[in-house]
Amino acid sequence: MSPESGGGSTQLSNGTTGLEDAASDHELLSAGVDKGYLSAAQVEVALKRLDALRRAGIRVRASQVLLERHFMTPMQLKQLILGVHEHRKAKAADTESKPQAGTLVRAFGPYEVLEVVSEKGRARILKARDTGMNRLVMLKVLPKNLAEDPVWSERFRREVKLVGQLSHPNIVTAYGAAEVEGCPLLAFEYLEGMSLGERLEREGCVPEKTAWQIAREVAKGLGFAAARGVLHRDIKPENIFCTAGGEVKITEMGLSKSMSGDLQLTADGTTVGTPFFISPEQARGTKDLDARTDIYSLGCAVFNMLTGSIPFMGETLTEVMVKHTEAPRPDPRSLLPEISEGSAKLVMRMMAIAPAERPQSAAELIMEIEALLRALPEPEALVRPAQRILSSEAMTSAPEVAAAPPLPAPGSAAPTPPPHKRLWDWLLNLFD
Repeated sequence: MSPESGGGSTQLSNGTTGLEDAASDHELLSAGVDKGYLSAAQVEVALKRLDALRRAGIRVRASQVLLERHFMTPMQLKQLILGVHEHRKAKAADTESKPQAGTLVRAFGPYEVLEVVSEKGRARILKARDTGMNRLVMLKVLPKNLAEDPVWSERFRREVKLVGQLSHPNIVTAYGAAEVEGCPLLAFEYLEGMSLGERLEREGCVPEKTAWQIAREVAKGLGFAAARGVLHRDIKPENIFCTAGGEVKITEMGLSKSMSGDLQLTADGTTVGTPFFISPEQARGTKDLDARTDIYSLGCAVFNMLTGSIPFMGETLTEVMVKHTEAPRPDPRSLLPEISEGSAKLVMRMMAIAPAERPQSAAELIMEIEALLRALPEPEALVRPAQRILSSEAMTSAPEVAAAPPLPAPGSAAPTPPPHKRLWDWLLNLFD
């Protein structure tokens, strides 16, 4: 780093520079967060510094900024870069059985792969045609390296067992499981639309009444699962799918747990779930959970829908989880004053620290949501209740091409995305 950068910079040793070339800035910062070396706030500071230096015509690497700001030691940085390099090699070795994103098309057992929809997370999501049934499906495929991992293979087997019990309009329908080319897979119904997480990334937040309509449909699916002894344990916007026709579906049962305990994967006291939406009892590693833990996470998702932000932020994931267990519940009106009092009270009650202070069941929650919806003034958005779906022709004669979800009105101001989404959007855009 040159003197014009602000002085006081620390250079990498010669032994690290070659390795540094094997790790992009994006990979390095992402890995630093994943490994616990960096907080979200430190990443944001590093990005601002990189941006300022590059605008001034000074070409630097993220590693140099991390050392300059004393966010990491040279030894930590070297270990992190080595880890990124090893991850790249492992990923390259796993590409033989992986279709390329957005491309056709090859035979994959009884399926024709048409498109790689997503490679986020551990499993790959493929759009495919079931050649035997002549219908489109979504395939959730566990890569070979994870299939050989006993933890992930057991989690996948548990998901197969659980989704077979759950046939409901608000839960994505599973068609069956198989293993192709050494990769376990689950076949699901094909859905046009986007996850609620993607919608929030695009729109920032959703109208108040729409948020509660979506929550009502999720609650119906959760109530059905709970009646069969199944908890989801990872309700968040990314695991709620909004179809182009206005249906709402719960996805990703991989962390689900039978309340009877017969399918429990994790050891007692192990925390599962997503820290930004995790219930206090999950954050503490409580063994005995019930349906109220999913109601808490749904409350956090409603807070996200209403405000465009998440309830609790922190410099570390541990700090976020502690806030879920101890901090006062945030009032969504502190972020968006026009939210109705009824909405604020219900979402804060859903997020109560003590389970006894939340709605005690999905059925109770649905009744409260219905009462709230009747009091909200704005017109209903395109969200179709499950009971209407069951009685409509859509179940048997859905149109081949459904209308896309409505875009924001022309000229309207773009809502501000949530802070954690804004951070990663910035990171990705900076290094494109």
